[in-house]
Amino acid sequence: LGSATATDVCGAVTITSSDGAVQSSGCNRSRTRTFTATDGCLNTSTTSRTVRWIVDVTPPAFTGSYADVNLGCNPANPDGALGSATATDVCGAVTITSSDGAVQSDGCARWRTRTFTATDGCLNTSTTSRTVRWIADVTPPAFAGSYTDVNLGCNPANPAGSLGSASATDACGAVTITQTDGAVASNGCNRSQTRTFTARDGCNNTSTTSRTVRWIADLTPPTFVGAPASVDIECYEEIPAVVNPTATDACGSATVVSTGTTDNNLVCSVTNAFKRIVTRSWKATDACGNTATYTQTIRVKCCEAICTYTQGAYGNAGGQDCDGDNSMSTTALINQSIANWGGTLTVGKPGHSIVIGTGDASCVIAALPGGGPAKELPAGNFDICDLPNSLVNGQGRIKNVLLAQTITLGLNIGITSPSDLGVFPLQAGVLATADPVGGCGSDIPEERICHYNTSSPYNLISVENEYTYRTISAAVVNAIVGPKTVAGLFDLANRALANVDGVVGSENGASLSDIAGAAGAINEVFDECKIFIGWNVAPCPPTDPTPGDGRVATSTASPALAVTAFPNPYEENFSLRINSPVTGQALIGFYTIDGVKIGEMKRDVVASRDVWVPYNVPAVYRTRIVYTVSVGSYNARGVVLSPN
Repeated sequence: LGSATATDVCGAVTITSSDGAVQSSGCNRSRTRTFTATDGCLNTSTTSRTVRWIVDVTPPAFTGSYADVNLGCNPANPDGALGSATATDVCGAVTITSSDGAVQSDGCARWRTRTFTATDGCLNTSTTSRTVRWIADVTPPAFAGSYTDVNLGCNPANPAGSLGSASATDACGAVTITQTDGAVASNGCNRSQTRTFTARDGCNNTSTTSRTVRWIADLTPPTFVGAPASVDIECYEEIPAVVNPTATDACGSATVVSTGTTDNNLVCSVTNAFKRIVTRSWKATDACGNTATYTQTIRVKCCEAICTYTQGAYGNAGGQDCDGDNSMSTTALINQSIANWGGTLTVGKPGHSIVIGTGDASCVIAALPGGGPAKELPAGNFDICDLPNSLVNGQGRIKNVLLAQTITLGLNIGITSPSDLGVFPLQAGVLATADPVGGCGSDIPEERICHYNTSSPYNLISVENEYTYRTISAAVVNAIVGPKTVAGLFDLANRALANVDGVVGSENGASLSDIAGAAGAINEVFDECKIFIGWNVAPCPPTDPTPGDGRVATSTASPALAVTAFPNPYEENFSLRINSPVTGQALIGFYTIDGVKIGEMKRDVVASRDVWVPYNVPAVYRTRIVYTVSVGSYNARGVVLSPN
């Protein structure tokens, strides 16, 4: 409020002052000091001085919200959210300034703080701040675990159950996983389905992975390819060689294994037309375990009677013969044969031949039987009714055994049409036939019975219904051009008579006498409608194979491979008694009843001799055991039982 000075022209001045009370108006304050100047004459004058000020010790007050601001993930401009501030002061205007702190980090968390300072006119200050927070995360989640394809194999019950789940991690927090399944895709038999997993973090960063399950849909068994057909064969035909089939499968490859063979000899009778039945079985398995089986059945027909007659029969004008169905005279039989030859039977070859025509039966009867050395025909084509003296003796009989047997063979081939005899196959060896039960018209062979002494030395005494045996030489069979049949033998004999190869005394390496002998053997072995038994059939043994009973009936079936297991049932081991009709090597296999092979071995065998083969069954397989034995083309199969 200070002091005052005054002057007066007349002299000194006395100044006095008085202060008023302090005045208030809001924050404003004022006080006035009044000065009175008095001169010597008591003249006075007044003046005053007022001081004004603001009374303000209260800082400004911020208005609005300054709570933290959560910006979420990866904001483009976090500073833009720091914003501004407002403040008020009761005493007047406020000035606000701000300063920003550095961006702070904690893992993926980020934040920044802006500090606001409010200053009033009295420089009172207050501060506040606003913090913005956000997540800095541009990295997608990472899947954990394995997501390689899963191969389910064949025909799974629930493929989708193997698509499974997924797990994932994220550096910035929890992960949410969702999944979608694609449709089942097909490519042939192959199937697949894919489950796609999506991992999403809190910032919506995503990553995907997938798992595919693959399987084969295959319920269809394999198909056999080249499977040998079942067949009925003639009694004299060889059992066809084994033809192993293959198999195809729509879904891949298939494995074919033989599951066994059977070989059963039967007794021919009125109700049974087959003497032997052979089966061969295979199983085809595909990769999915689907199986198909195939069995080839080979049935060997019972042998029908084949009717031939000897030279002597054809030379007997009063003879009564049989063609297999009907009884007839010799003349009728010859006429029937010539008719089946088309009306003319030519023996030899053109230029060196004998011709027998319709109505020539009496001439045939007159010319047979013949004999004499076997030799070629002279040049010329001769009628049977007008043979030159060089071919017949004084009685008109042929004096060339090859010619006589060839004419007889030709007549025999012609007895039936088509010829039963002509197609009969030949081989080197001994051919055996049996008489028919009941004679003409019967196809049932008589049973051969071997009679033995009932006491030691159990020797062979007699043979009832013994077979007829004739030998065919290898030289003759080898000389046949073309199929090795009786028709082929007839052709060889004709070629020999005509000396086709130009070598006197033989034809194609076989002597004329051997050829004549072979023709005669065929004419005789089926004489009066005999039935084929087999080649190289063993005769009755010299001693009784079952001593004491005195009688052994020998089956008229072809010899078979006989195998017997002992003991049966077994405990730990058993032995096989093998009796083979031929000498060779026995191949022996042992299998479980399910076809699992558990053992095999080989043994040398001698024809018609017992060979014992012991076998110790592995402990793990001591249940029913299937054995197979093969020797050459002969096969046998059986089952050995377990007491368990």
